Amino acid sequence: MTAVSAPPARLRLTRAAWPVGLVLIVIAAAVLTGWQVSASMSDYYGAVAMSMSKSWSNLFFGAFDPAGTVSLDKIPGSFWIPALAVRLFGFSPAAVILPNAIAATAAAVVAAFTARRLVGTTGGLLAGAVVATTPILVAVARSNQPQAFFVLALALVAWAAVRAIQQRSLGWYLLAGALIGVAFQTYMLEAWAVWPALAAAYLCTRQRWWRRIWHTLLTGAVSLVVSLAWVAVVWLVPASDRPYVGGTNSNNPWEMVFGYNGLGRFSATADSDAYRSFTPAFSGDPGPLRLFNTELAGQIAWLLPATVAAIVVLFILRWRPATGVFLGGGSRPRWRCSPSSRGCTSSTHPRSRSPSPSSWRRPSPSRVHGACSGRSSCSSPSRRSRRFSSRRCTPNRARSSPGCRSRSPRSRFCFWFVNAGCWRCAG
Repeated sequence: MTAVSAPPARLRLTRAAWPVGLVLIVIAAAVLTGWQVSASMSDYYGAVAMSMSKSWSNLFFGAFDPAGTVSLDKIPGSFWIPALAVRLFGFSPAAVILPNAIAATAAAVVAAFTARRLVGTTGGLLAGAVVATTPILVAVARSNQPQAFFVLALALVAWAAVRAIQQRSLGWYLLAGALIGVAFQTYMLEAWAVWPALAAAYLCTRQRWWRRIWHTLLTGAVSLVVSLAWVAVVWLVPASDRPYVGGTNSNNPWEMVFGYNGLGRFSATADSDAYRSFTPAFSGDPGPLRLFNTELAGQIAWLLPATVAAIVVLFILRWRPATGVFLGGGSRPRWRCSPSSRGCTSSTHPRSRSPSPSSWRRPSPSRVHGACSGRSSCSSPSRRSRRFSSRRCTPNRARSSPGCRSRSPRSRFCFWFVNAGCWRCAG
């Protein structure tokens, strides 16, 4: 065998596509979210950031007024960084809004890295671009609303969860649970909506059943502790030493989180002594079809058909259960014809990439003819995996690349489609 001095042109292009595409995603997201940031600041949340910047006590409790007499009507996690920016640089629309724009840009980058582990460079760049250009995310990132940091926290949850599922790692699983707790600090109960998918996916991993259940219970406990840490601290602090909890009847942070921002969002209970309610008119009436009303259909309902179609595609492809349950993706079998043996081998390790330059070897003609002739096809070790392999290994393909990689046209189409559908909803 003779060593190849330079990598194939196609491989060089693939390697250059990732950093270049990532830079373009960052630029696009920064421009979209940072354009005219001073024109869409909410006076209410602007006043919250200014009041929180006045003292460390106001910062922690989320004081609405500079004197710290009443707090915000939600956990102030999404306003801690903007308040610190105001404390460092002074109050201005840019200091209040730019942290949200940075958070949205970071969410697009994290989504790109996460998708790259699942479906390669092209899928990663497509996922990052979809997140960066999602209209509703761009809209909230150009204002001082709390959703941008929530989306970033969910992107980090997906990043850690994919590693936990692929590697069956308790450490990454614990990190994913802790990040759900961080997301809870930014948008409260909506963060827990991720848990059913994460738990179901990890319970599908291939390891002992008791280990899966134990890991899930431990991660759930960690997530619960991190989620309720702020609520518990505020509850333990005497009422005379902290601001009055906004949005409550009894100055109780548990009521604020689970009543006013929980059950109170589903039904009108303004006359109830248990908790207050808040169902804003701008989002329509509560109900199972709320996402299809005139206020929300243009923001999210148009993504639901793509999600349903992506689920159908995943069922047809029959991905590995664990990763498919969580994010709608999985590690593709990577087929490579070995010049020294008949048939092909598969690799689904999350870090499996193209071989390094030191491992490129040009096979001799005799081995090419014997191992990758037109009569031998890339065969898989299992009947299920054969569906991903449809192309024959030819001498020309073996000479032009370090291995014959087989990828059916249906598989290539579905990977693109899944990124456009599932990853858009996940981002």
